[in-house]
Amino acid sequence: MKTTFRKPLFVLLFVLALVSVFAEPITIKKVSVTGNEVLSRGEILDMLSIPLKAPVERETLEASISSLLESGYFKDASYDFDEASGTLKLVLKEYPAVTIKFSYVGPKLIDTDTLEASALSFRNGYPMKPYNLIYEIPRTKEKLTATLQQEGYFEPFYEIDWETSQDKTKIINEEIEEPIEVRFIIRTYYLWDVELKGTFSQTFSETLKDVLTLKTFKSYHDKAAIMRLFDKKKDYVPKQEDIVNAVRALYSSYLLNREGPWDQKAVYQLMLLTLNNAFQSVKPASVPEGVEPSKTISFYVRPAEYLETPFNINGIFIKGNENLPELRILEASNLKEGQELSNEELALAVNSIYKLFQDNGYPFTSISTSVDEERGFLTFEIHEPKVREINVEFDGEQKTRDYLIQDKIVIEKGKTLNLDDYRNTYALLNSTNYFETVTINPVPVSKDALDITVMLKEKDRNGKFMGGGGWQNGINLNLDVGILNPFGYGQDIATKLTVNIPLKKNKQQEYDESLGATTTTTSSPTYNITLSYSLPKAGGSNWDLSTSAAFNYYGKTEITEQANASDATTTTISSKYAEVSFAFSPKYRISPASRIGFSTGFEFISKESSVSTETTSSSTSATVITGFDGLYLSVNYNYSTRDDLIRPNLGTELAANAYVRGLLGDYEQEFLGLRTEYKRFIKLGGKEEFTQPVTGPVIGIRLGAEQLLPFNNDEGVYEKYLLSPDYYIRVKTSSILGQKSYGITAGSLQIRFPISNGSIPVDITAFADAVFYRDTPNLADFIGEDSVIDFGLSLDISIPMIGVVRLGYGYNSYLHAKESEPYWGTFFFGFGPAF
Repeated sequence: MKTTFRKPLFVLLFVLALVSVFAEPITIKKVSVTGNEVLSRGEILDMLSIPLKAPVERETLEASISSLLESGYFKDASYDFDEASGTLKLVLKEYPAVTIKFSYVGPKLIDTDTLEASALSFRNGYPMKPYNLIYEIPRTKEKLTATLQQEGYFEPFYEIDWETSQDKTKIINEEIEEPIEVRFIIRTYYLWDVELKGTFSQTFSETLKDVLTLKTFKSYHDKAAIMRLFDKKKDYVPKQEDIVNAVRALYSSYLLNREGPWDQKAVYQLMLLTLNNAFQSVKPASVPEGVEPSKTISFYVRPAEYLETPFNINGIFIKGNENLPELRILEASNLKEGQELSNEELALAVNSIYKLFQDNGYPFTSISTSVDEERGFLTFEIHEPKVREINVEFDGEQKTRDYLIQDKIVIEKGKTLNLDDYRNTYALLNSTNYFETVTINPVPVSKDALDITVMLKEKDRNGKFMGGGGWQNGINLNLDVGILNPFGYGQDIATKLTVNIPLKKNKQQEYDESLGATTTTTSSPTYNITLSYSLPKAGGSNWDLSTSAAFNYYGKTEITEQANASDATTTTISSKYAEVSFAFSPKYRISPASRIGFSTGFEFISKESSVSTETTSSSTSATVITGFDGLYLSVNYNYSTRDDLIRPNLGTELAANAYVRGLLGDYEQEFLGLRTEYKRFIKLGGKEEFTQPVTGPVIGIRLGAEQLLPFNNDEGVYEKYLLSPDYYIRVKTSSILGQKSYGITAGSLQIRFPISNGSIPVDITAFADAVFYRDTPNLADFIGEDSVIDFGLSLDISIPMIGVVRLGYGYNSYLHAKESEPYWGTFFFGFGPAF
């Protein structure tokens, strides 16, 4: 009994001893990894998640090794632990790496980096268990579809296919050792054209198409080649929102809705039906040879019901019209007494009358009809809604005082709301730079009355810190620091610093044939600081007050070389200028868009010149101190409905100024200056919106003239105040004509094409400038014997906190005349808006 009892006990103790030895924790001091090709050692250690230099249970180590296999990266994983050195040796074998590529057939809707970040359900370029890949591909396709849908695109304007570099059967059976490439192909389709289906005439269909807001690829191909350069082709792949807006536009017309744009409740069900049918009607389009694959979409619609049966017109009457005469409305309807009137013809007539009011600046007008079939009378009732209330609301807290806001609102209570007043109110409020956003909404109260809601959001930051600089024949630096509207009274406190350090090689040369002399002018650095303060509508009055003080320091060196038969003379004049000026400039507001004012001040300019003359036989030198001083007086008028200071879309500017300088001065160089300038901005194309203007191609026109008339012709006008034609010229690398003219007449034309309307707007601008100038105060030659023209293209980049930076290439007639070699144009750049 004792023997048989002791033997099993001994065996049990031996087994427990072995288990205790085996289960004893181990301490890993170092990990070596072999067999990995794609995954880094650090990534593998992160997945292993085993602490170093700390006891680890063997069961934990086994579980960590198993987790490596479960990750799907490794086909095999084994390990060996060297107790003597504490080294854990991992031996791994990775699955083949899987690389994902995205490609478009058609326009690129979303960049591939975004697709990879949002749509992949696994890591690109990493090893993967081939069998798992077959399940991940459909998941990625679903996420791709979701990403495109999130951006607003919808099938069937895109299709997603995929293919693999290896045979799919081998992938499923895991008979693959080489890397696998999976390519997702996104086929995108343009909207070629829109089909309007229903029981109506071709004329009715064409009129409906004019209402549509959809961009069709057919219209893209109908454009001139130069106009296509500024279009993004992906804009011709419609989004769901585009289709919804198109249906809304159709049912906002009097063609399909008796209430026009003012009430869509009665046609809501029809809108939904048209929209659902449209999404289901997309089909491949027949396009000309060479055109990318496109599709068409169909809208099933029917005209609004104005008449149950046709009837003969015996009389047409117009009621309620105030702003347009009855005859013009009758002409727009295209209806005549004695004709048989159908429902479709009446719908077209109402739509034409509404378009007449739109074109004349009354888009808020509504039109209704009534029919007396017994007597054959047709009546158009015109509802020109008058403004009942104007409500100003704020998105957030209000800071700007009410009187500053009300001054900019040119919409008047009790008057018909017209588009000019609407646009000008937006432009005047937006151009103050007090507000982050300006939104103006008309809210119909009845057919004959509406309320206006002006929604404003104050700018969070009052500080103004703008700077810029560049390299243009030297260093140009400017800094504008100030505070705008800090307490809601519209104050503008500013300090402007400008520094210009020209290159030593930046020289201007002029040749005087009568004297046979060449003068070379080199400019010295210029330093200018200006302090200013302005207060609009001081004390709630119509007076704007501003005052300023400025200090300016600059210099130049003029070397004149004259060769005579008997001698050669070189005259060098080095001049330094120091200027101090003060000004007070009140302006009276005649209206929110126009103001008249005057300016008065004093200025003092000290000019110290060192003059040296050298000939072959002698040399002389002297120092001369001259200058200019006196009172300054001006009277000016300004009118502006420009909607933006930097990048205008709409508006008109007119400025006129008469000024006198040098009054009661010591140098007897008093003179009179007259200046006028007109600017107009016209937006081309696009559908007119009742909110802030949508940026599109814009034409800019500028006409200007300025003339100086000295009181003492012998003394002339002081050199600083002579005019420079360079102000109107864009194609130049520096000042080319200088400051020497007594009169200028100029005209400019530009067309701005927006490329990007994002946070940093970019435009391409085509321009032409013509400048006529005169170097004497003779008014008989008003146009000027001398002239310069330029034209070209520029890339205008509107950079926040800096302003507009302009890079361009163009032709300049003055530079052409100076070049001895064939002249094909000049690269140039500049700062600030050209107009």
